[in-house]
Amino acid sequence: VSVTLTALAIALSSAIIFALIMDYSRNTSRAIDYSLQASLFSFTRIISAVIAGIFVSHFGFGGMYIFEFICLIIVILIIYKKIS
Repeated sequence: VSVTLTALAIALSSAIIFALIMDYSRNTSRAIDYSLQASLFSFTRIISAVIAGIFVSHFGFGGMYIFEFICLIIVILIIYKKIS
């Protein structure tokens, strides 16, 4: 159940990301902007899975959860700085 819900969350967030990529692409080069950004997004998802595997192998699941929490805090701080 948790894997299915995680896959669903990834699918829904991917749809939002791809829609935003299209919205923020330049009018003069939409196809190039979209394909480049979508490829980088997909590549980043693949690389993050590899990094997660390395982290779990070296630090266990507890270390991975701590790493994810630290990354989450960093993202929240960046968003907070951009908003305020």
